[in-house]
Amino acid sequence: MISLERKKGSIKQKFYFLFWAVLIVFFGVGLSLQFGQYKVFSAEKNELAIKIETQTSVNENLKKELDYYGSDSYVERVASEKLGLVKPDEIVFVNSNK
Repeated sequence: MISLERKKGSIKQKFYFLFWAVLIVFFGVGLSLQFGQYKVFSAEKNELAIKIETQTSVNENLKKELDYYGSDSYVERVASEKLGLVKPDEIVFVNSNK
């Protein structure tokens, strides 16, 4: 009778030990997988932050360029260079050597 109770106690202890060992391994593997995903997502987040910063800078430059294209100075420059127009108070010099 005593040996049967010892065996039951021993089996019960082994079961608890095995249960906790499996549980610890399960959580350990899960935690390491989560940490690996965290590192991947963290690296991706940093790459995206750099891309956002770059695109923000490009966007600011494009806004400045758009403002310039809508300005009077740009219209005057295009009218002078491309269309050959001059202002009434400007003097035009013609090179006859060409």
